[in-house]
Amino acid sequence: MDEKPQNKLQNIAAFLADPLISSLILVHPNRLPEPAFTVPTQWRDWWDASNRSLLDWLALLRYSEKVQRGGHTENATTPLSLRWAIDSAIRLQLPRNINVPCSGISDDDSLSVRHESRQSPHTVLPGHASPKSNSQKQSPGAYGMSPKKEHEVTQMINYISELISSSQSLSDVRHVVDVGSGQGYLSRALRDTLHLNVLAVDGDDHQTQGAERRAEKVKKRAGRGKAPEQRVSDSIGSLTHKTIRINSETLRYAVDEWISQQEADRSVPVLIVALHACGSLTPDILRSGDHKWTLAGAVVVGCCYNLMSEPDFPLSQSLATSSHRPSLKLYRSQACTLCDCDPAPYIDHSTRPCSAHNLVLTEHHVQLAAQVPSQWTRTDQALHAAELAMRKVVYRALLGRWVGLLEGKESDSVRRRPAADSESRDGKGTDPQGSRLKQPLDLPPNATSSLPEARLRVRLGKLNDTAYSDWATFLRMASEKTGIVFPEEAFHDPEAVLRRRLEILYMMRCLLGPVVESVILLDRLLWMEEQLDGGADVRLVNLFDQAMGSGRNVAIVIAPRNGSAVEI
Repeated sequence: MDEKPQNKLQNIAAFLADPLISSLILVHPNRLPEPAFTVPTQWRDWWDASNRSLLDWLALLRYSEKVQRGGHTENATTPLSLRWAIDSAIRLQLPRNINVPCSGISDDDSLSVRHESRQSPHTVLPGHASPKSNSQKQSPGAYGMSPKKEHEVTQMINYISELISSSQSLSDVRHVVDVGSGQGYLSRALRDTLHLNVLAVDGDDHQTQGAERRAEKVKKRAGRGKAPEQRVSDSIGSLTHKTIRINSETLRYAVDEWISQQEADRSVPVLIVALHACGSLTPDILRSGDHKWTLAGAVVVGCCYNLMSEPDFPLSQSLATSSHRPSLKLYRSQACTLCDCDPAPYIDHSTRPCSAHNLVLTEHHVQLAAQVPSQWTRTDQALHAAELAMRKVVYRALLGRWVGLLEGKESDSVRRRPAADSESRDGKGTDPQGSRLKQPLDLPPNATSSLPEARLRVRLGKLNDTAYSDWATFLRMASEKTGIVFPEEAFHDPEAVLRRRLEILYMMRCLLGPVVESVILLDRLLWMEEQLDGGADVRLVNLFDQAMGSGRNVAIVIAPRNGSAVEI
């Protein structure tokens, strides 16, 4: 990372707090077709430009790819505000490629907080087929793994192996805690490949039971055709599963109990790993501290930012003391307030207006942090999936011309009114096939447009992909699902300009997602550095290949410095 993390973090915070960027993230596409929607001031140029068919979402995606490659980026069809937003987003987000070789970690290294990428390892799990040898039969150890999961487990095992073998301070590590272990794929690989004693901790008992059943199946498959003495020697380490409600306190006591059962010394070094540390598990791991064990190091890949606890952003003093006063406010009933100031000219590195605006991460921010638009055009199949995802968002938003669409959990919102009784007075409550009771969509008596004044609120829920093949099919299936009879005019193809505006908004929101994830990762990185106070090296490592479907591919790695233990 050429730019100091502290400076980069401040620049990202300023960018996300900018009125244009804030409005693009805070305005959900569902709001655009609503009668009361007012176009934000900062959208003037691209909103007007969307009347022209030359500006579309795919052109914006291609432009972002060209910027990422460092190519010539003059583009007369892309409005200046969106070019500024895309250029800045690409410049500020953390790099995510894994094609930069990793030199490993050793006690002699003079390491600072920095971002580091790692090549896909040349070695793979023993018995696993090499990615280049697709004709090979899947080994028992890979039983049940998808290609994505096998890739992640292999990468993690190789990195942990290198971490332990290249550092004298970690050479005595024999105990590992796998936090959020799920079905136990990584836990079993740590035991069977690195011969470590593993505590697999998960918050869901169904996952723990599934991991134990899967372990038995793997054991049976691995033992076929082997002599009894060979089966015993296959696994030198141990594996213990435990289900707890994971937080810093419960994690500390679970490890204490496990270490006591291992009859190990009180100062036993423990490495903590997590393949998918949901929500606030990443900071909770460091908060777990030491008791009957010593934190030797950690390799943690975070995910599911929508499950974060609000006090866990910001964590670092570097960000908490920012002039933009960052905070995290999730799933609250609050008005979406947007700045109405006139935007200044959008030129690179310009001083933006309203520099004192606060940075408030909302549910929109953390949900967008999972987007990986850089992979959308990687293959024809990936592009097709992106186009389908786009249609889903656009069609559901267009439904807002007729009804108010409720998203999220049903318990958090108002339920729709019940469908008409089959014995209704006019007999119009039954659909032609008699398969579902329906209610007509009531329009005001003097209505001259398709936008009803008294809007019905409905919950659409999940539809099959086939529902999004075209607008008429979608509306018919939405009618069947909700029990609403839409007027004939609703089935006409939606206005092209409105559809294009929805696609552009969705594309821009997705392009901003990696910047949101970057601010969370850097905040956690600097917070850990502050907590450890120079007692350990902390770094970000691009561990997985996003092209394999591993969107969350950055691990936060903690390793001892100069032969000393990690001091918390």
